Parts: sequence; structure tokens; C-alpha cells
Amino acid sequence: MLGAGEVLIRQGSPGSEFLIVADGLVNVTRDDGDDVEVLAVVTPGEVLGEISLLHRVPRSATATTLVPTTVYAATGREFFALLEAAPSAAERIVRAATDRMRANMAA
Repeated sequence: MLGAGEVLIRQGSPGSEFLIVADGLVNVTRDDGDDVEVLAVVTPGEVLGEISLLHRVPRSATATTLVPTTVYAATGREFFALLEAAPSAAERIVRAATDRMRANMAA
């Protein structure tokens, strides 16, 4: 379990893992140089890091725990194995990544 205020993902860093929030809350923010904008609050059952892995781009936002939080991490290799082995999970993850990218672009 991680305490409140722990940075899980830092904007601009390379993406090497995928996270599933098991318990707690994670604040997702983007720093555009002038302002830090809250993009989302991620709740249990939601994922983090999928955009960076799917598109092979640096992290688009920073994710910080708001309260004590438990996350499960998977390597990039494990992430892609999951997508291949579980098509229904792959569909949900890709849909979530697409929705999140649209929301990020609109923000």
C-alpha cells in the first residue's frame, strides 16, 4: 500500500509499466508550463499508463495518490500478453485509452 501523495507516473517520463488501481484514489494532472490541470481522479478498477504503452510515447500526465492506495503493476511485456490473452480486457483498455486521449486533448 502506498501513502497519500506518492507519485506513480511522472509526465514526460518513458512508459515502462501499466498500473491497475486496486484500492484508493489517484489524481491525474497535466502541467502545461503555466498551470497544472486536473484531468481525472482514477478509482479502483481503473488503469493508468496504457496510453504510453499503446502508443510508445512518453507519459502524458502525472498520477499521484490522493489517499492510501494499492496498485498492481505489470511490465510492458505483461501488458501486451494480457491484451493478447484476454480480448475483452483488451477492448476495454483500448476504449479507455481512446476516451482518455480525447479528454486530454479537449482539456
